Amino acid sequence: MADAVSGIGAASTASAATQDAQKLADDLDDFMTLLTTQLQHQDPLDPMDATEFTSQLVQFASVEQQISQNSNLETLIRAQENSQLASVASYVGRFVEAESGSVQVYNGESEFNYVLHDSAEATLINIQDDTGRTVFSSEGQVSVGKHGVIWDGTDMQGNKVPDGMYKLTVSAMDGDGAPVDVTTTAIGKVTGVSYAGDEAALMLNNMEIGLSQVITLKEQAASLTDSTEDVTEEETTEETTS
Repeated sequence: MADAVSGIGAASTASAATQDAQKLADDLDDFMTLLTTQLQHQDPLDPMDATEFTSQLVQFASVEQQISQNSNLETLIRAQENSQLASVASYVGRFVEAESGSVQVYNGESEFNYVLHDSAEATLINIQDDTGRTVFSSEGQVSVGKHGVIWDGTDMQGNKVPDGMYKLTVSAMDGDGAPVDVTTTAIGKVTGVSYAGDEAALMLNNMEIGLSQVITLKEQAASLTDSTEDVTEEETTEETTS
């Protein structure tokens, strides 16, 4: 898949200030044409009162100044957005850890973390493909804290799954059968960035990750679980599963 960076939507369409300025210019042309015609045909013995059209000219000037200020503001906003987009473009090709309910299999392997916010009696890890088929299922750690998993991309029939995005579910229960809160984080390679909303988003294949979801940024996927801090201040554990 080719790396991609999408443009800012505001750059592909005319700004509101530009459209307003054009409308103002058209209205001013109409006004001046009408005023010129009226002056040419006025009665020299009873000339027009200049107060009204002078007031209208002042109003045009005021609106023109406001539109100019809006245009300058839009220019600053576009410059800021372009600067941010250029900054996040440097994420392409690097690996991020982000809060997510999906995992990315890349080069036949997937790495992810889960945090148990309390001790559990039993923990179950499930990974499904886009058809809902369970391709991986395993018991997980039960101690409170952050736990890292490296899955070798082998499904339950012993076949390698294709690279791509998969749904991750980690569920845990305590000794009384009550659910334990779990947070899952995915680790994947950034294939592109987009700017479709209020903030830039990173693309992990077909999945968008907001910058606010990113926890760690690395050049390589390896050792991400070792380098991240444990949310619960417990030591992070790591396991390799197949």
